Amino acid sequence: MTRNCHTAWVRRYRSISLLLQVCLILIGLLAFVMPSECLAEDDMGIKVVRVGYYEDNAFQIGATPGAVKAGYSYEYLQRLKRITNWEYRYVYGNFADLYGKLLKGEIDLLTGLAYSASRADLIYYPTLPMGHTPYYLFKRSSDDSLTEDPATLNGKKIGALEGNMKTLVQGYLSAHRVDAELVVFKNTPDRDLALREGKIDVALIEEATSSAEGGLDAYLDIGASDFFVCIAKTRPDLLIDLEEAQDRLLQQNPKLLSDLTARYFRRTAVSTTLSEREKRWVERHKKIIIGYHNNYLPYSGTDADGRATGLVRDVVSAVFNVLKIHGVEPVYKGYSDFSDLLTALNNHEVDVAFPAHVNFWVAEKYKFNPSAPVINTYLDVVYQGKQPDLTKAVFAIPKTNLLLTSFKDLWYAGNKVQYYDTIDECLDAVIAKKADAALVNGLRVNLALGNKFRYRSLAALQIPGDVALGFAATRSSTDTLQILDHGIDLLGPAFSLYHTLPYQPSHQVTFLDIVLDNLMVSILVCALIFAIVVHLLIRVSVKRREVSLLAVMARVDKMTNLGNRRAFDEYMDNLRGSPIPSDFAFVQMDLNGLKRMNDGFGHVAGDEMIVMAAACMRSVLMPFGTVFRIGGDEFAALLNIPDEQLESVMSNLKAEFARAKGEYCPGISVSVGCVYAKDSPELSLEQMEREADVRMYEDKKAYYRSKGLRSGNMEARL
Repeated sequence: MTRNCHTAWVRRYRSISLLLQVCLILIGLLAFVMPSECLAEDDMGIKVVRVGYYEDNAFQIGATPGAVKAGYSYEYLQRLKRITNWEYRYVYGNFADLYGKLLKGEIDLLTGLAYSASRADLIYYPTLPMGHTPYYLFKRSSDDSLTEDPATLNGKKIGALEGNMKTLVQGYLSAHRVDAELVVFKNTPDRDLALREGKIDVALIEEATSSAEGGLDAYLDIGASDFFVCIAKTRPDLLIDLEEAQDRLLQQNPKLLSDLTARYFRRTAVSTTLSEREKRWVERHKKIIIGYHNNYLPYSGTDADGRATGLVRDVVSAVFNVLKIHGVEPVYKGYSDFSDLLTALNNHEVDVAFPAHVNFWVAEKYKFNPSAPVINTYLDVVYQGKQPDLTKAVFAIPKTNLLLTSFKDLWYAGNKVQYYDTIDECLDAVIAKKADAALVNGLRVNLALGNKFRYRSLAALQIPGDVALGFAATRSSTDTLQILDHGIDLLGPAFSLYHTLPYQPSHQVTFLDIVLDNLMVSILVCALIFAIVVHLLIRVSVKRREVSLLAVMARVDKMTNLGNRRAFDEYMDNLRGSPIPSDFAFVQMDLNGLKRMNDGFGHVAGDEMIVMAAACMRSVLMPFGTVFRIGGDEFAALLNIPDEQLESVMSNLKAEFARAKGEYCPGISVSVGCVYAKDSPELSLEQMEREADVRMYEDKKAYYRSKGLRSGNMEARL
């Protein structure tokens, strides 16, 4: 009996063992024939998602293996990734081919699809869109046969991408009974090239991804739609993740889509196109008169040659460049105080005034219309001893500084005010305890305190909040303000931040300042003690000045007042990841013969050579961008120059170098290498930098050959 039970147990064990082996074999076969299911999720819960990735202006950049990726869609995908814990595997191609892969389940996800009922049966749409875009018909600027009348499309060739754009054009043609030929393209570059070359007459283009290059006009708005992140029918699990992630993104930042639009689609063909009203303004005006404060750097000022300088000049030039306004001449007129400037504006002696406080209550009080903010700055209170209670403090303010007066009226309306003629008198009043504190613009506090030894006992405190500065215009100049607002919006906030750096005012503390401010001490104290005191005071004063100017000096080259290497690197970092506009130019410059100048004429001549070269670069190039001194005799410029002006700007630069002469330096020669984005669209920012460097050295070799020198001896002899 026992033997029979044992035999039965062995048979049962063998049956179970055989069954387990069969199951393991089946599991192995399933893993072999269904690899995509195995890749869908790893042991850590990370899902592998195959993303269709196509090139489309600022929407998606870097659609090749190893390329740097950026753009609206790319950032949106990365934000989803942080929430969903997806791991992306990019599949590259054109939009039409990738859409086919999505239908077949060969990719899991594709961005930028508009909704259509027919597609909804083939792919998954989430509830929330990833963005919204209008659609425009674009034509060549030279084609006057097309107007807003749909009938002018009869007999024309209209280009559109496969999918929703094709359907949108077909619906528009049918609704307006237009007989036109529809030409369907698989990708954006082919469509845009066909329009530029005249193979088609019109192209339907999304505003968000339209290029800001010249030669094409957006002339007819034919509709708008949301666009989505779409999921293949083979991955319903991703749709659940996507719905949850989009809800969380919206909760975290309800303005996410508008923020992304502003970041990546600020400059499009539509946004840079002048409206009909703006075009009429340009046709009516040969010049615009800009009133400015003579002595209010870094915002505005007048240089030694009587020309306007500061942020005001850079902003106006940049606005005209970005809007491609070339027939209107900016004329600058300086005034000594804000009261005179406002009076000139109201008497129509100037068209606009700068700087003005961008606040509607202030504007109504002083009877002007404000522009969009050009820059947001801050204010400091300067006080002595214990920090005052600002809600009860008596403020000292220059009587003609309407900016400070308006700020006080806004935030400290109940406080008493003592008015003085100058900022120095205001600071003296604080020392004399006639006022508790003086109001000073934050970017000018170093100018107010840094060069006066008698103000060593004063301290500065930044007031919370900021002050928006911009242009002021009369109520009859709304079209002028519209032009300025349009350009200011396209420039973005970073422009003004970088362009104030070269104009930061600074002063040297001199021996005479110290003697005059301490005359009685100088007379009573013996020469030895006086010398020691002077030495100590200079060290204290210089240290205070160094600390107060640290933020500016860290990014400004002291000799030339240009941005230094650190400012250059930060500017480059800011540009990386953004699309390079077609009018972008990278210029590398290097002085020729600096060593020979130092050896033959002394270092004072070499220093003068560097300063003269920087002045030439600032005069010619700063209206178009920013110039940096990145080494001893090395300079770089990052510019936005219209195509038709590039050659004249480079010629003017060399002519300016040729005319330069100094007290110690008889003349200068500079090797220049320039790379223009429109001529080399395939180059990245780093590649443009290297190519500009190569071209600069080619220019330098040509210079040495003209001097009869071999390249091997050039450093030693020059």
